[in-house]
Amino acid sequence: MDATGITAVFLKSIFSGIKKGDCVGFGRYCQENSGEKTPIEWLALQTSGTTVLLISRCALDCKPYQAYYKEDMTWENCDLRTWLNGEFLRNAFTGEEQKMIALSKLANDDNPEYGTSGGNSTEDRVFCLSLAEAEIFFESREARKEHPAPYAVKQGVNKYCPDKGEGRIEGRACWWWLRSICPS
Repeated sequence: MDATGITAVFLKSIFSGIKKGDCVGFGRYCQENSGEKTPIEWLALQTSGTTVLLISRCALDCKPYQAYYKEDMTWENCDLRTWLNGEFLRNAFTGEEQKMIALSKLANDDNPEYGTSGGNSTEDRVFCLSLAEAEIFFESREARKEHPAPYAVKQGVNKYCPDKGEGRIEGRACWWWLRSICPS
């Protein structure tokens, strides 16, 4: 299973003066194996008007895109989307914090690398990046390497050890989901 690289759009007004590349704390989630919720650290990918696009600095959990095979699966109907906008949203954010998270209209483009359909547009509060967004916000695959939280590792995240040298993340990194579907 891949990790969940979680992204959300928050109202910028709560983070006065935030700029692309800044880190902010918002919400709480179990990241250590102690079972205690700790603040989630987010990286600002983009600011636009009154909103800021954030991605979690580490892979927070390990969830399947879809628990069982479905032909023509898209982001609109997958289990990961349901979990992110349901259980995760309720468990990671207080009611007041949830009100600060903008509802985003997402285009779910086809995946040109695999020739798979992106499906219908969706409206989500919490979501994974699309393939196109990952390529826009991260200059290379190396830049997209993400380390998993200890809790995600305990949940079964697939870890890999990147080659030695620049970009090595404490000897481990993990794959994370995009909402652009590819064949399994």
